[in-house]
Parts: sequence; structure tokens; C-alpha cells
Amino acid sequence: MTNRMLVVSLMRCSAAAMGLALLAGCLPGTARPAAAIARQGSARSLLAVSAPGAGTGQETKRPAMSKPKRAALVRDFLAEKGYKPTIDNDGDVRFQYQGLNLYVGIDDDDDEYYQVVVPNFWSLDTAAEKLRAPSANTEVTRRVKAVKVWTVRGDTWCAVEAFYASAHDFLAVLERSIRTCYGGVMEFAKAIGKKPAAAASRR
Repeated sequence: MTNRMLVVSLMRCSAAAMGLALLAGCLPGTARPAAAIARQGSARSLLAVSAPGAGTGQETKRPAMSKPKRAALVRDFLAEKGYKPTIDNDGDVRFQYQGLNLYVGIDDDDDEYYQVVVPNFWSLDTAAEKLRAPSANTEVTRRVKAVKVWTVRGDTWCAVEAFYASAHDFLAVLERSIRTCYGGVMEFAKAIGKKPAAAASRR
């Protein structure tokens, strides 16, 4: 059974039986206030602020814990919770939830950044789906807390990703992240079934 067929099958099950809670809402974006920028006082200051890695959140420091150790922590945690996790050749932790294949992405150099990912869960097989996908991605990403949905080479991925002060802080919310990622997949399956806006406008 393909991932897409599995998602369709899961949708047909009751939300109660599957333990699915729909998580609505979005995280508000943050913007640098204009007054704060003005206080920099010079073009040179503004250039310094916008320099690559300067105040963008993308800067990294030497990891306090190696990637293999972080992966082992995640694997052992999931095993204790009843999953059957494995560490793949990339050092990420793979497991299944509700029949879907997921993995925890562990960054080589940034020990504060973690992802819970459902890769390739919905192939875009028709022209109508390819037309609808961008707005469905945006709709789910906007409405479901912490979720990001995007298209990769004609297939769809879903992830919950964030920064955490430590691996143990990530583990404290890992099961919620798994459920939330699953919820994002289910919401996408609903959204992609809507008629594309362009097609609806021609009627």
C-alpha cells in the first residue's frame, strides 16, 4: 500500500479511533520594529544587522552533544514509548506512526534544531492536484500549529521543526510533535480534495 493510499484509508477511520486531535491556529510571525531599525542610526549598522548569520537565527555554535549521541537519545526514548526506531545511514531516527513512515531529523552541527518529518506521504498524480497543492500547503502550514507542508519533486512532505535548548527539551514534546505532524498530514488530505480556486472561478 502506498503512503497516499494509507492516508486516504486513515482519513476514513473515525477521529476518535485514530486519536486524531485537530490542532488549529498559527504562530504569529515576528517583525523587527521600524523604530528599532531607525535607532541603528546609519546604513553601516543596517548592513551589519542583515549580514549572513548575524541575528538571523541561523548562526550555530559547536554542539554540546555529538549527533550520534543525540540520535541514540531519540532512538532510546522512542523505543521506551513502544515504537521500533532505527538510526539510518544519515544518522537520523526512523520509525512508524499510524502506519506512516516518519523520521526525526538531527542536524550535524546545530544541536538545538530538530525536525519530525513525514516524507513523501501524498504524490501529486493529477493536474488538478498539482494546481491545488500550493494553496493546500499554505492552508495547512498557516492553520496547524508548528507544521510546515511543502512539495518535493511531485510529492508532499510534512514536518514539525523548531529550536530546543537541549535534546531533553525536544524529547519532552516529541510525542506531541509526532501527533501534530500526523494531524498536518490529515489536514492536507482534506485540503487537497477541495476544487482548485482557478477551476472554481471558471464555473
